[in-house]
Amino acid sequence: MQLLDTRYLDGRFWESILNLHSQPPALNFMLGVLLWLNRLTGIKVETCIFGLNFILGIKLEPVLSHTFFKICTVQVYRGGHEAARHHTRQGRNVLS
Repeated sequence: MQLLDTRYLDGRFWESILNLHSQPPALNFMLGVLLWLNRLTGIKVETCIFGLNFILGIKLEPVLSHTFFKICTVQVYRGGHEAARHHTRQGRNVLS
């Protein structure tokens, strides 16, 4: 992974993003925007990255937890359902 030098992102942002065609531009774009915010507000780039990670973590955690819970419960339910069906076919009482 290659990040552009901050002086290029700070001074020649669009030219730097367009000329680095060998790498996907999203990370360099984000870094350039954070450098721009740093110049405007004085907030450090590291603080912005921490805040962005924190907000994304808070927003994505319920989605990932719900998805993981759905995947696990579907597999457990299907496994238990198939086992109960198999034992009933063989004439065994499932509950005992």
